[in-house]
Amino acid sequence: MKIAEAPSRYLSSAASEATKAALREDFEQFLGQLSQPQLEALAEGDCFEALRATLLRPSQQPASPQVRNQLAYAKGKALAFEQICNGYELLDSKTVCALLGITRQALNKRLLQGQVLAYSEGPRKHYPAFQFIDNAVLPEVAELVRVLAIEPREAAQVNLLLGFLLQDMDYVNLGEPAHIRPRYQLLDEPGAFAIIVRDFTNRLQMGR
Repeated sequence: MKIAEAPSRYLSSAASEATKAALREDFEQFLGQLSQPQLEALAEGDCFEALRATLLRPSQQPASPQVRNQLAYAKGKALAFEQICNGYELLDSKTVCALLGITRQALNKRLLQGQVLAYSEGPRKHYPAFQFIDNAVLPEVAELVRVLAIEPREAAQVNLLLGFLLQDMDYVNLGEPAHIRPRYQLLDEPGAFAIIVRDFTNRLQMGR
């Protein structure tokens, strides 16, 4: 299967800031568990000086439940996007337009019709390269969106689907050795396609 070339994987500044906020909270919780001698020993290390200015706030009051929930939500989104970046080869809209030979308006139309999948990270769209084969879109993408009744305008649904397709699946014919691959690599296998549809539907019904 021929996959289009794409730029290196990357994290946006928004995801980076969310990750920093989550790391800062985790580190402050870690410091709160240390004894005074342990804190003093840590403070004597050179590496601590570089961290103390941004991570330590002795006078800061504990965050409210609302703030903690917001930080947890931001951390979850940042981790989800990091998994997408690590698992997929991502293309920007300009690259996809050049690859398919279409305009930005035409790409947006295909996106809204569920013919192309894009991971939404804030206002930005990131297009997994697996769906582009020989300068065309894998037809199973639109069929998957149709069968699953995914609403292309609902970014959360599409993001959830792309995260699901990234997970491994063992699909081989009877008697063959195990061959574990991400689900997105099996969309052109009719038998595997049916299993993917079944499993994603079950996941939605279970609320997970």
